[in-house]
Amino acid sequence: MNSDCFFTGTRQHHICQDYALSVMKPFPFVMIGDGCSSSPNTDIGARVLLQHFKKEVLRHVRDDDFDISVFEHCKETIDRLGLEQESLDATLIICKVNDDLVDVKIFGDGNLIFCYGNDETYHYELKYSNNAPFYLSYYFDIDRQNQYIASLTSVSIKSEKLYFNNKIEEEIKYFNDAFDYTFTIRDHQYKNLKYVCIASDGLSSFFNKSTGENIPIDRVVKDVIAFKNHTGEFVKRRMYKLMKDYEKEGIVNYDDVSVAAIYCGE
Repeated sequence: MNSDCFFTGTRQHHICQDYALSVMKPFPFVMIGDGCSSSPNTDIGARVLLQHFKKEVLRHVRDDDFDISVFEHCKETIDRLGLEQESLDATLIICKVNDDLVDVKIFGDGNLIFCYGNDETYHYELKYSNNAPFYLSYYFDIDRQNQYIASLTSVSIKSEKLYFNNKIEEEIKYFNDAFDYTFTIRDHQYKNLKYVCIASDGLSSFFNKSTGENIPIDRVVKDVIAFKNHTGEFVKRRMYKLMKDYEKEGIVNYDDVSVAAIYCGE
């Protein structure tokens, strides 16, 4: 197995508010933090969030789960830095593969992609109304949580089964706060699984600067996962090339973009 991650900013943001990291030992896992652009200092908050939860994941090496109350340590760190608690308004996406157990947790919005050896791809895009994700920071602040719930009109998962002939099936589901997807690679339906990828909502931010047209996310997903191999920094290589190719086509992004992946093949 191998894991890798990539994150980059955009000209629209003076500071990149995304952050991503990958770990290989004692088991591979990847994490993405996507700071809220309307909250202060979320570039710092996203990094604090991921570093504390990285320790929490490593502390639960033999467990299937971990305790989100580690968020209280994030709050303490932010206090010591003299920053606002709102700096922790950031999406948190974690994907780990321990033995043959795959566990994905998404607190906020983002993308989950399964890539199979038969060139079949399953893509889940998590969206919230008004582009307002449910951040972990709302769990631990009842007043802000109540204000958020009162303003929210819908939360949905758009599930797309993508083939390379552009056939798409869509299904809308509803959930409350966090998305949790756990399975074992031994299961028959996952036996040909090659990659598990996670990405920030920046995947849907690409557009043609000449025409102003948005680039369909199914195209972006296919371009992102076109890994030539899984050795070394395979995600970084792919994303650097993709960004250069897009720039030649006049395609740019108006939001920060993060992508991380774990190769699950033998």
